[in-house]
Amino acid sequence: MFLWLPLAVSGEGAPLPLNAGKIRRAKEAEQQALRNKDSLQLAEAYYLYGKAYTFAGDHTLSHRYFLRALAILEPRGDSYELGRLYCRLAEYPVYLKNSHEMQYARMATDVFKRIGSLTGLTTSYSLLGQGYEKEAREKGNKAFADSALSYFAAVEKIGIRLKDTAAIAQANLLFAEFYGNSNPRCIPYLEKALTLFSAKENRRPVVNTMIILGDAYCVAGQLQRGYALLMRAKQLCEEKGMDDYQLALTLDGALVRYYEKAGMWKEAFAYHKRLSLNEKARFVRERDGAFLRLQTEYETGKKEALVKAQKRELGLNRKLMKVQRDVIVSVAMLFVLAVGVSILFFRLSRKNHRMSEKNGQLVKEQNHRLKNNLQMISSLLNLQARALSDTDARKAVQESRLRVQSMAIIQRALYDNTRPEHVDLSVFIPELTEGVLFACGYADARQVYEVAPVLLDADRITSLGFLLTELVMNACKYAFPDNPEPVLTVNCLETEGMIRFTVADNGPGFEGLKAGRETGSFGMRLVELQVNQLYGTHRFTRDKGTVFTLEFKK
Repeated sequence: MFLWLPLAVSGEGAPLPLNAGKIRRAKEAEQQALRNKDSLQLAEAYYLYGKAYTFAGDHTLSHRYFLRALAILEPRGDSYELGRLYCRLAEYPVYLKNSHEMQYARMATDVFKRIGSLTGLTTSYSLLGQGYEKEAREKGNKAFADSALSYFAAVEKIGIRLKDTAAIAQANLLFAEFYGNSNPRCIPYLEKALTLFSAKENRRPVVNTMIILGDAYCVAGQLQRGYALLMRAKQLCEEKGMDDYQLALTLDGALVRYYEKAGMWKEAFAYHKRLSLNEKARFVRERDGAFLRLQTEYETGKKEALVKAQKRELGLNRKLMKVQRDVIVSVAMLFVLAVGVSILFFRLSRKNHRMSEKNGQLVKEQNHRLKNNLQMISSLLNLQARALSDTDARKAVQESRLRVQSMAIIQRALYDNTRPEHVDLSVFIPELTEGVLFACGYADARQVYEVAPVLLDADRITSLGFLLTELVMNACKYAFPDNPEPVLTVNCLETEGMIRFTVADNGPGFEGLKAGRETGSFGMRLVELQVNQLYGTHRFTRDKGTVFTLEFKK
């Protein structure tokens, strides 16, 4: 087959050393990509590595680098670089004398069509035509032969349209390959290809075409003409330092046939020996590549077994998480029950106080019992938190304990007041805020208050207290960790019958609290519930931290 492939080998059959310039350029591209964290540039570096190893004849390693580049480019969608990479992968079986990888050639064609790259199509059409030509030779199928010729004609047509002499020359080279060097019809195509390649001074295509045309002349009996071309090609290889494996194989094979035709058996034997050594080296690389593929399959099997084990472990973790969720739900129900009991006792105490001052002692006793109940619930929650090993579950129970403690502060503000039906916000808000900060471990946080002496009834002071508790807890969770100077600002002012209540922190911003809202956390649902109880409107904003603003009628 007259296929120009960039491979390299020494005269004794061993792969040639890597081209230092190519490897240096690939390494520089890789280092720059890593510095810039540029995945596209890294894919290009892998592509350059693959080309360098291809020229050196190490196709197993080059194929590995091409696959690395493919893993980066393929998820990004269509591009010329992706189509070019598919073409390289389509050539891989050709190097190893296996079946042509038509699938990659078709994928490259689809990419080039979608992005409208005619230049790219000349390459993918060439590969498809060569694949059909190989199928036609192996199976004797005329339809495959017709398909090959149609693709070669398409390459020539695109070359003419683009005025690309290299593409036209490549099409003529493909036609010559199709007919074979034993058919005189190949010679005019080769002569035209050589003329076009020479006009562009494309060194490798020129040398490759010289060797193929010289071989065709020898087969046709024009020995002197063929020998002259072969010697010219050999001279150019030596002058230009073209270390190319396929050129070496093609030239050695052509010289073997020339010397056999000329009856120079000693020279024919010497070149035949070189050719055999090169083929042996290729066989060794194919064997090593097969071994590497088997090893890769073995490693893949090991990884699959590990994935199965991880899935079993994941199943156990899910069961544990379900148990933890059940615990959290139970704690939440206990908290809701405590809130309900608190409200019930509060309403009963108000009713009894209005009925008669004689029930004052009973009210005090009820208050004392309520305090004891809340303290008992707080202690139980504290014990439950200590018994839990899961961090998330312990955290949820501790938060519930803080809410119970806040409820105790609200209860004390209501019942220790001389006017239990109303509470002064200028006293209540600082007291509750300080209590929550102390319970959360941020008693040293700087507190800024601007609270008007507004009196609020018991029902709404309860909702406002729960709301303030949740906001301060959120600040302790999201704003104050890793904050060297935590600051909490609370404002509550009355304007024209409307109360404007604001809580602000100096944390990293809105993200932490927003995440809590998006996941539907219990705390955020409680905030929304208390806002609805106050018949107010609220919003979260970001201003050097998180700012919560609530407006409701007095």
